[in-house]
Amino acid sequence: MKRAIFCKETSMGLDVIPMDNKTIVLPFDETTYAELINDKTTYKAVVNAYIAAHPELFPDSIRDGWSLHGFTKESAKQGIRIRRILTKADGEVWQLRPAFVMPYMTCDTATAEQILFLSEWTPDWALARVFKLDAMTVYRVKTHMGRYNIVGTTVKKAEMLPKDLVADEKQTRISGDKVSLATTAAKQCFLGASLALKAGEDELTEAYQQFKHEARQVDAAYQPDTVNTDGWQATMNAWRTLFPTICLIRCFLHAVLSIRNVATTATKTLYDQIAEQAWHVYKAGTKRSFSQRVRRLREWGATLADSPLKSKLQKLCEKKAGFLPAYDFPQGLRTSNMIDRLMQRLDKYLLAKQYFHGTLASAERGIRAYCLLSNFRPYAYNPTAGYKDSQTRSSFEQLNGFRYHDCWLQNMLVATSRQEIYRFQHKKI
Repeated sequence: MKRAIFCKETSMGLDVIPMDNKTIVLPFDETTYAELINDKTTYKAVVNAYIAAHPELFPDSIRDGWSLHGFTKESAKQGIRIRRILTKADGEVWQLRPAFVMPYMTCDTATAEQILFLSEWTPDWALARVFKLDAMTVYRVKTHMGRYNIVGTTVKKAEMLPKDLVADEKQTRISGDKVSLATTAAKQCFLGASLALKAGEDELTEAYQQFKHEARQVDAAYQPDTVNTDGWQATMNAWRTLFPTICLIRCFLHAVLSIRNVATTATKTLYDQIAEQAWHVYKAGTKRSFSQRVRRLREWGATLADSPLKSKLQKLCEKKAGFLPAYDFPQGLRTSNMIDRLMQRLDKYLLAKQYFHGTLASAERGIRAYCLLSNFRPYAYNPTAGYKDSQTRSSFEQLNGFRYHDCWLQNMLVATSRQEIYRFQHKKI
């Protein structure tokens, strides 16, 4: 059988099919789990304690009472059983999986944690060699996480859902063909990542639509206040279509970088002067002051000799209307620095795996898995000193102010409780 690979000429994009997730993941202690599930009284007490501490992990109907509802079959891979519960209000059955095993019992979390911690920089074949596993096993452990709702897994309370976003597209490749990766971020977290076959308005609208859908699962009335973009017209039109009342803020950094891109060794001194003047404009405290400084910058630029630097400087001044709305939203992002930092690490990941190969659906799952893992993977860890109690360990913890478990992967697995699962299917021609 011939292996299916991506081909832009025949690909029509993806259909994203949402599915209910009836699994609740809890950080049970592995050493006492076997005894716990057989002791009904203690098990109920432990679950009730989790309900009181973290009600967001459970369905709303749990408040009206629940009861034990038997076991699943014993896992042939892990040798454990999982208890089921029934919520009395709606008669729904849920399974309560421990966080020390991976979904579908593929492996234990301790092994997967080591693989996924290194997966940000290491190709699958190298991980397979080190851990003595099949390369496809490593691949599945990584990409499986891409099925979960990124926003709902990362943001645990509706009031914590960021109102000020930054969006950008990254050009990447699938089997040699160029595609655009539409990315949304806020609070140092990836909140959306979808591949678009082209960088046109319709394609980007469809790509960013996935973020809107996932955010509305957390807050049905979600409406962001601002989004920072690099000024690409298709991007701005896409966000206006999805959120008509959103305020678009043009990235000042991109405007300055566009000037730097045409600078040469011979014009470095002039570029340094322009950059200093431009950032002086950026630091203006009010709209009026900003407008005045832009006017003076334009007047100063008019005195320069004709050159590519002068043309770019004039274009920066002409974009004033795109920069001014930031003063109406003090919490809004005026530059794309945050998403640029996230994408620097993403660049290294894509380079290590030599970009995407195979199908559009596999690429979508892979990039979503990377983004979700990045939100939970620890910033740094000193195995000798360990963590300090007050130390923030990940972007998830920084955003929400807490963690479910000290192990970052168990923390993420618990956060996936009840989160909508997506199946990515190629559109039929």
